[in-house]
Amino acid sequence: MNAQLAPDIFQGLSALPIWMPHANKTPNNGFGRLSKSVPEHWMTRAEAQQLVAQYQDNEILDNRLTGVGMVVVNSTVIDGQRLIIIDADGIVGAYTGVYEEKVLDPVGAADALPAFALMNQIPTYWEASPSGTGLHAYALVPDEWAAKYANAGHIAFPGCHHVEIYTGDAPQYATVTGVAVNGLPISKLDDAALTLLAGLLKQAEGAKASAVNFNFGNGTAFELESLSCFNPKHRQLLKGEIPKGQRSEVVHSLLGALIDAPARYAMEDIKASALANAALLDYFSKHPDAAKFASEEITRAYKESTRGRLEELGSGSRKTHMDNPKKPAGVEPLEAKHLITDQANAVRLQKAVGGSVIHAAGKWRVWDGTHWREDEPAAFRMACTLSSMIGAEATDWENKPYASDEEKTKNQEIAKALRKWGAKSEMLDRLNAAFNLLRRLVSVPADSLDRDPFALNVANGTVDLRTGELRTHNKDDLITRCISITYDPKARAPLFEKTLAEITGEVGIVRKPLAEFLQRWFGYNANGVTSEQKFAVHHGDGANGKSLLLDMISNALGPYAGTAAPNLLMVGGQNRHPAEVADLFGMRMVAAHESGEGCALNEDRIKHATGSDKLKARHMRQDFFEFSPTHTLNLLTNHKPQIRGQDTGIWRRVMLIPYGVTFGTAIEVDQGLAHHLRDDRLGEALKAEVTGILTWIVRGAVTWFQTGLRPPDVVLIASAEYRSEQDRVGQFLSEQGTNYTREWEPCDPMFKDYQNWCRESGYFPLGKTNFIAAVEKRPGIRKEKRWIDFYGTKKQYRCFSGLKTAVESENVTL
Repeated sequence: MNAQLAPDIFQGLSALPIWMPHANKTPNNGFGRLSKSVPEHWMTRAEAQQLVAQYQDNEILDNRLTGVGMVVVNSTVIDGQRLIIIDADGIVGAYTGVYEEKVLDPVGAADALPAFALMNQIPTYWEASPSGTGLHAYALVPDEWAAKYANAGHIAFPGCHHVEIYTGDAPQYATVTGVAVNGLPISKLDDAALTLLAGLLKQAEGAKASAVNFNFGNGTAFELESLSCFNPKHRQLLKGEIPKGQRSEVVHSLLGALIDAPARYAMEDIKASALANAALLDYFSKHPDAAKFASEEITRAYKESTRGRLEELGSGSRKTHMDNPKKPAGVEPLEAKHLITDQANAVRLQKAVGGSVIHAAGKWRVWDGTHWREDEPAAFRMACTLSSMIGAEATDWENKPYASDEEKTKNQEIAKALRKWGAKSEMLDRLNAAFNLLRRLVSVPADSLDRDPFALNVANGTVDLRTGELRTHNKDDLITRCISITYDPKARAPLFEKTLAEITGEVGIVRKPLAEFLQRWFGYNANGVTSEQKFAVHHGDGANGKSLLLDMISNALGPYAGTAAPNLLMVGGQNRHPAEVADLFGMRMVAAHESGEGCALNEDRIKHATGSDKLKARHMRQDFFEFSPTHTLNLLTNHKPQIRGQDTGIWRRVMLIPYGVTFGTAIEVDQGLAHHLRDDRLGEALKAEVTGILTWIVRGAVTWFQTGLRPPDVVLIASAEYRSEQDRVGQFLSEQGTNYTREWEPCDPMFKDYQNWCRESGYFPLGKTNFIAAVEKRPGIRKEKRWIDFYGTKKQYRCFSGLKTAVESENVTL
């Protein structure tokens, strides 16, 4: 992301989506934790501050927002400079408190002076930390310099506890207080400051984590690796495979899973087991007081776990073995307060859907046994069961065993509160609130969907297009489409293959190079890869079978095939609605039909759509999202679209597939006006072979994976002729070049002549810069500025030399 840094300290950064609010320095949006590693959770500064204003007095203490912060990531680049953060922690006696007096107070803190010297040696914006005992610096360094270093923590430095430097190699969240202490703006660092930082970073690289001897108390350690309550990320962490800088959220998630495990392990045993694992021990050892840090992290995970909240709710005034903080004196909140919130309703829904509902790329999706089907109404219908869920909870509390009349009364009060909340939860605003919160709880990044480009989902399983093998449906594949056809690897389509041979003009030929190529091409289309970076122009004058062929392939591929918005690929309508691009998300084969005579391709859009760069789009009235292209483009046209550029960037992508055979009536065949008899019922007959056509496509995909596209000569020759036809500059010079007889011919008048020629010929002209570049590429022609007398005025012109010789030698085309 790029931006110009405004004079105001944070103005240039405020608009970038790198901000998140926090609850006591933990990213949070008021109803749950956010992740520094999930870009969908990031927002602008204004959006983050708006959430803070809304949730700073949150009833749920763990989600009470206290400020905002930034995600330091390697894509935050300003004028070629990457944003980094330096954090000096524990400066002795440095502050009286950021949120109280908000002033620097180094008086009497002689030991801290080296830390203040660090601030002077790195001249940029410095501010007080939230704790009031540290300093944060925000600076800009050359992107290539920052790329050499990883985030570094706990670097020894005199005058403070330690220094941390976040270079953005992995996302890192840092709080922002806005309490400036030196009056400087965020600045680019000079060589001296970079040298100082490089020394500190190298010092961090050389430091080795020392083992810490923990007092495990009475806990008994057990092996974590064999437990079934962990997900793949947890197992990576336990093996030490999660990079430093990316471990904290996974550690927190792992501890929560361990605490909520059905076995209900004792806290002392959880502590002992966590600290006995080498990878977790290394994580806890990054802090000076590792034993204390480990205890705090496990305690925090317990408080945020389902088990912890339920035990707190049902315990009354009884303290748990995790030593929960005391409640403020005089405050006796309703025991069920955590069960009668919108967040609690969202969690109820999340548990009820059981992993069968997700939200991604702006759409609600429901698992139906074969794929994640787009179905917002079904997801909302689940939300409408809230009242019955809450009623069942109330009944459980009413029937809960009790040991005393006091406990019975508390259970009845909780049940009463739940029934009242259940009635409120039938109101539309409460349903919408829970539904919107659920969206965040089940959010999945767009690029996680359909992530296996070689998987083709069919009615009876998922086909691996590299081998043609079929496997069972798996919800973890996050596949969002399913062809409603049963895949049969032995199925054949004899009528389809006969029709294809007629369309390609290869009837009676043993080897059918064009038909075989089309099988590989459509097999490649069935994949979600774009490595070939090709764009097919299916061209023919009409009644030649190309539309029938594409319709049959689209019918077999079902939801994997689609149609591009009208004129999406053509010049004109530059401000296309983002929904037209969003429609391409997850598509494999995309067809665009008929370019009118004289239309020109939008070459930049073709390059972008056939490349590997991510596309940004949104559905109607939805948020923007990014996705990697999985589609291959096909243009069906009776008229070859104009391509103005002659650069390799566009022509290496274009393949012109000729359709030269004509289908007509019996009379037209007899008169030699058509090659084959047209059968108006052929389309319906071919639909009966859709299973065999699908198998034909899969075989083409397997062959493509093994051998590549290998276009036949007929396609290569047609594409080369197409390029030659589209060399309008060469044609202009061939027709008009003899008019330019001067040794040095001015460029500007020639460009005007070229524009007029294009207008009269019905062609789209190049811009002046591209026209001059195209002429200059011709052998024997060179360009330079010359003083010449032109129409009685002598001045300096950009001129061409060698035009006459080039034209006479008929060497004006490449």
